[in-house]
Amino acid sequence: MSIKNREVETRILAATPLSGVSDLVAVMTAGVRYSARELGKLLGVRAQILNAILGQALESGTLWEAGRSANNRYWIPTAEELAHRARLQQRNWWCQGALTGYEEERSRFRNLCMLVRRR
Repeated sequence: MSIKNREVETRILAATPLSGVSDLVAVMTAGVRYSARELGKLLGVRAQILNAILGQALESGTLWEAGRSANNRYWIPTAEELAHRARLQQRNWWCQGALTGYEEERSRFRNLCMLVRRR
């Protein structure tokens, strides 16, 4: 491990959690998807430290994640992606609660129809 990498790693370990996220955001480009290995190389830190920083960034909503395996991709969402997510949430606001009355009966009927086998 080079002296430069040790200095960066020590600085990130000693810093507050949000400064580690800000260091991560500083080396990333919005909309470009990165693997954990690529991010580790850009920051010059080990996987254990990178995982902690990625966890904090995901919890705060700074980064988005695609996949739940060894091939995860992380990226900073663009303004278009944020607007699209906001439109989706606004569009689906009406289906958040429990169904009652006609909607409940229709839902039960639809589920029953889906269970019937066609030949």
